Amino acid sequence: MATEPSNEDSMVYLYRNHSYCDWRVTLSCDDGQLYKLLYTINLSLSGFIAMTCIILLWFRISRQGCTLFSPKVPGTGFIRPNPVEGFLVWAILWLIGRISFILILWSGKLKGNYFALEIFQELYWTCASTGCAWFVIGTYLQIGNHLNSKQRPWRPNNKLSDGYLLIMTIIVPMTVWPVTAISGYFRDKNNAKIADTLITIRYLLWSLWFGFGAMGSFYFGKELCNILSYHITVAKESNHITVGRVERMQSGLKKIRFTLYIIMLTYLYYFTYCTTASIFRKWLVTHSKSLNIVMFVTYAFFNPLCILFVVATISIR
Repeated sequence: MATEPSNEDSMVYLYRNHSYCDWRVTLSCDDGQLYKLLYTINLSLSGFIAMTCIILLWFRISRQGCTLFSPKVPGTGFIRPNPVEGFLVWAILWLIGRISFILILWSGKLKGNYFALEIFQELYWTCASTGCAWFVIGTYLQIGNHLNSKQRPWRPNNKLSDGYLLIMTIIVPMTVWPVTAISGYFRDKNNAKIADTLITIRYLLWSLWFGFGAMGSFYFGKELCNILSYHITVAKESNHITVGRVERMQSGLKKIRFTLYIIMLTYLYYFTYCTTASIFRKWLVTHSKSLNIVMFVTYAFFNPLCILFVVATISIR
């Protein structure tokens, strides 16, 4: 029986006779120079967005007196993150993690230590899904709290909003991190078949949670936009509200809709990506080099662009 070479990545041995490149955790590919160039662009973009987020967060906290959480108000849920500040904190953590991970890959310090690489990567990717959920729920609770009226009082679904936040913040890492850590362990031990199976399970779990994130974004976003639209209609018919204020309300609704669409689209993209990767990963990494590169580009750049669009939108007056 043939034995696996001790100095070779066991996954390469598993896919022998094919071109295997797991660009998530290595730069040792046939197209290594191309991936290094793409990683350089990704690093530069992430650094620029990180600095922008840090400056904006500093300005909102130090100059505008904003906080990470809103004061507890009866009837508005157990967890009340401020949407912008919560999103910025998680975005900064993701960006710093991404930058650090790329620098680690470049340095080669953890080359071949897949246990550490897999865990490190999963830590910062969890921040991305959590940040989007905090923005959605923070907006849902914060804006809705100011929309009570006799005609149609606002009644946010506190149990659903708290449950959604707890799942996206705590349950997601509790289910994904152990599988990721064990897959890295078996890969280090050259047990490629078990590692490959666990990586597939990891993709399926992420597919589940990204799909759940997209559904939550749609549900809470739809609830909020419906009540906002109603109050704008009431404001138009009122003699006590100026035209300028109505226009500002309409502009605010457009901004909220746009940011929620961007977040839901991001969830849907990674849901599609993880589902595809879980089912067709072997074929993608061994037979379709061009599609593999396209998947890397979208995988690496979709979330930074989501952060950039959201930050740009909330910064516009």
